[in-house]
Amino acid sequence: METSLVSPLQFCLKQILPFAFSFLDDALLLLLPRLGLHVDGLHWLSPVLFSGTLLYWLGQFCYCHYRTSLVH
Repeated sequence: METSLVSPLQFCLKQILPFAFSFLDDALLLLLPRLGLHVDGLHWLSPVLFSGTLLYWLGQFCYCHYRTSLVH
């Protein structure tokens, strides 16, 4: 059985990335209008990032399930 070690930094970045995008989305939605920058298309950013996060987690789950099925 072959095991590959992923560096702790790479693992942390992979786990934090969806939350970072979600935080960025919230920051843009709250801060830009307060700064006087009104972007018309910004309201669709939140559902797009949420959908992307769900797809990312679904892909990670399927990949993990696929790898474990290969081992057994």
